[in-house]
Amino acid sequence: MDDSKELMIGDKKFQLKRMSAETGSWILNVLLSAMFKAVSGEEVSTSDQAEFDKGDKVEKANNAIAAMWVSVGTTVNLETYKQIQRCCLQTCLLYIGGDPLMLISANGRWADAALEKNVLIVNQLITEVLQFNLAPFFIESALKNNPEAATAPASS
Repeated sequence: MDDSKELMIGDKKFQLKRMSAETGSWILNVLLSAMFKAVSGEEVSTSDQAEFDKGDKVEKANNAIAAMWVSVGTTVNLETYKQIQRCCLQTCLLYIGGDPLMLISANGRWADAALEKNVLIVNQLITEVLQFNLAPFFIESALKNNPEAATAPASS
């Protein structure tokens, strides 16, 4: 498992780092709790489940995490939501002049002031950080429940 990931969003290059296990575990539990609250009482059809089971494990994990992030906004208080955002953004570095700088410094100053007001990029970064840090949990869980998937040839 890589400790970092680089990505481009528009013309900006970012580096995402891993969260601590404690932070990742807390966020995972908050997101799972929010998801369970959001879907409690909903029925999933057998055909929908079968179709879902056919998909790529990484893609399924990333889609599940993105959906949980969207649903958490209506199930947690604003302070918890902001805390998750801060935890995610603290793992981001922005390349400026070839050097990676913390996206948000310890004093709260943004490496690029324009990003502080760019909802699209900030939300995409948070989603990417959550996927990068939490997807391995879902992928490993899926492999433990279906060990032959680890050695099965990839379907195209």
